[in-house]
Amino acid sequence: MSNNNINKYLEELYPNLSWDKSYVGIRRIIYTENKCSQYFLSKYSNYIKIWEYGYYYLTLMLQNSKFHKSYAPLIALYSESLTSLRCSFQDNLNGYHPEAISLLRRVHECCTKLIASKTFPKKIWDIVQSSSLQKAESNLGINLKWLYRLESSFLHSNKLKIIIKGIESQKEKVVSIPYGSQLNDKEYLVAANISIFWIYVLALIAPRLFPDQLPDFWLVKHNDSCKLFKDYLNNTKSKLVGAAEQIKNILRKIGPESYKIKKN
Repeated sequence: MSNNNINKYLEELYPNLSWDKSYVGIRRIIYTENKCSQYFLSKYSNYIKIWEYGYYYLTLMLQNSKFHKSYAPLIALYSESLTSLRCSFQDNLNGYHPEAISLLRRVHECCTKLIASKTFPKKIWDIVQSSSLQKAESNLGINLKWLYRLESSFLHSNKLKIIIKGIESQKEKVVSIPYGSQLNDKEYLVAANISIFWIYVLALIAPRLFPDQLPDFWLVKHNDSCKLFKDYLNNTKSKLVGAAEQIKNILRKIGPESYKIKKN
C-alpha cells in the first residue's frame, strides 16, 4: 500500500471486494461464539467458578512474589503455561474445542520442562531447547502422553474424521464437514478437565519450584486450593486423578518445600 493511499478506506482501494457481506459474515460468527459461551457458562457454571478461582490463585502468586534472578527461566515457563491456559479456556468457552486442546498441549510441554528443569538444573538449557518431552518425562518417572489419546482428543480424532468423511463420500452420502465454533459437550468437558488438571499441577509444584520466595498469604491458601482442584477431578471420576498421583509421587524430586508451608 503506497503512502498516497494510506488514509483511504479499504473500500475505496478495493471496490470490487464484498466488504458489506464480510461484515455480516463476521457478525454471524460472533453470534455463534456468543451462543456457545452463553450455553457453556450456564451449563458448567460450577466448573467455570473453580477454573476462574484457580487462574486467579496462580496469577496472584506471580504478581506478588519476589523471585531471584536465577529463577528467570522457570518463571518464563510458568508464565507461558498461564497464558496458554487462559487462551485455551477462552477458546473452549467459544466452542473451539480442538484449538483449546492444542493450547493445553503447550501447557503440558511448559509444565514438563518446568519440572524437569528444576529437578535437573545442570541440564536446564538442554531441556528447554529439546523438542521431545518423552525423555524428560521418563527421567522424572511420569508418563502423561495418554492424556491426548482420548476418544475426543482432537489431533487424533481429526484424522479419524477425515477417514470417516472419505468413506461417506465413497458411499455417495451427503457429506457435511463441521467447522468453526461448535456446541460439543463431550469435547468441551475433555478440555475443561485437562485444564483443571494443569491448574492443580501448577499450584501443587509452585512452593517447590520457588522455595522461600512466595508470599505468606498465598501459602496459607495452598492446601485448600490444591484440594479444591483435586476434588473436582475426583468428583468427575476422571482418569486424570491417576495422572495427578504421578505428579504427587515425584514432588520430592522437584525440591524441598518452603519452610513456610505447614505440614498436614
